[in-house]
Amino acid sequence: MNHNKEKLNVELESVKLKEMFGLTPPVYLSILYLLILLILLFLIAFLPGILKSGKRVTFTSNVEPVAVYLNDNYIGSNGVTSYVAAGKHKATFKFFDEIIDEVEFEVKRSIFLTLLFPRKQNVVSTDGISDITTFRNYINRMLKLAIQWSKVESDETYHTMDVFNMVAKTALNLKSIDSQNETFLFYKDALLFVESNQFLNEMRVSLDLLKEGNYFTEEQNRTLNNLMTKVETSFTTKNKNYPNLSFQANNLNNLIEGYYYTNYDFSIATSYISEYMWALFIDKNPKWAKTNIDNLIKEGLVDDSYLGGVYPTTAIVSNRPIKNISYYAAVAFTDYLSKETNKNVFLPTNEMWEIVASSVADKPYVKQATFNPTGSYPYSLLGGYWEFTSSSYIPNQELLEYELSSNIALDDVIVKGGSYLNDPNNIKIETIGVLSKSECSESASFRIAWKD
Repeated sequence: MNHNKEKLNVELESVKLKEMFGLTPPVYLSILYLLILLILLFLIAFLPGILKSGKRVTFTSNVEPVAVYLNDNYIGSNGVTSYVAAGKHKATFKFFDEIIDEVEFEVKRSIFLTLLFPRKQNVVSTDGISDITTFRNYINRMLKLAIQWSKVESDETYHTMDVFNMVAKTALNLKSIDSQNETFLFYKDALLFVESNQFLNEMRVSLDLLKEGNYFTEEQNRTLNNLMTKVETSFTTKNKNYPNLSFQANNLNNLIEGYYYTNYDFSIATSYISEYMWALFIDKNPKWAKTNIDNLIKEGLVDDSYLGGVYPTTAIVSNRPIKNISYYAAVAFTDYLSKETNKNVFLPTNEMWEIVASSVADKPYVKQATFNPTGSYPYSLLGGYWEFTSSSYIPNQELLEYELSSNIALDDVIVKGGSYLNDPNNIKIETIGVLSKSECSESASFRIAWKD
């Protein structure tokens, strides 16, 4: 098949740009390209700085932990970085809601290439701790924090504060202050409360940090390492041995039956203080009546559970154990009995309680809340009710054989023995419970001890 191919004659005509404003095309195109370039340069290099002129400011302090406030607005903790507009500003550094430093600073206007190259500035607080007295106050606050966190086990959803790391970094930052001895005592005191490998490991890491900074002497490092090893070993060996646990019947001026421990020179009540005995106490000390609960709460002596479900009266001789009373209330009762009997009446120490419990270790765990003591021995040491002791919550004091050097007030006291609500398999003589001194519990009561 033949196709006739027809050639098309196409003439191409060049397009010529006309002159504009008396300028030839090469000239005004160059100007146009330059204008576009200048506009892009303005949009990228200058406009961001004009619309939002400022810097990224990092706030740091030589004290940890601190909360940082910018112009009285909280922005984060030590090391926080925040965009700050140009102008004059004030940074406030707070340690436990207490202002430790205020820094006034100025952020100068920056315009060129702020989008691509953000300007940075540092605001540093160096006056948070400037003398040894302030450092001692800081250490006491951190020790309180360490004591609180020592009771908490962290997991994947709950993390404790690394108090030791903060103290170590702060101590190293304060090179102008001779803080070595105070920091050493902080670690010794904190070891009295360490009860978990997690807390012990955090302490070790912080001590490694101090060691790298040549902070402690070799003797101080050796002492702390030996104490940590002793605490760690105790986690698996907490059983105690009390020899010569003989006791004989005794009573407190025919008011309260008890037993005298001949080799330890103290007597202890057979069982808990009763509701009737508490009613006698209230009659002579109306301050502790339930009708005065609002004032007792205001004074921080009880909480709102004080004598909840209990109605002490001298009209009925009730031998049911008193409950929902606080440590402060129990101490007031012992003071009252001391005056009534001219004897030294007190709450037993943790060690005294364990001596008594060891002497009746073969007796069954009491699983009920009401009972009548039977037999010639101290009753219901394990089970029944948790019992207040006079011992502050310092779990490793007997182990480490030294006392707390800090004069901080400890609000927690040791309670012993478990209660009818606990699983007997989880409660031993060595088991320690903790209640705050004003806390009133449905499952806590107390027995008294005395010396003639």
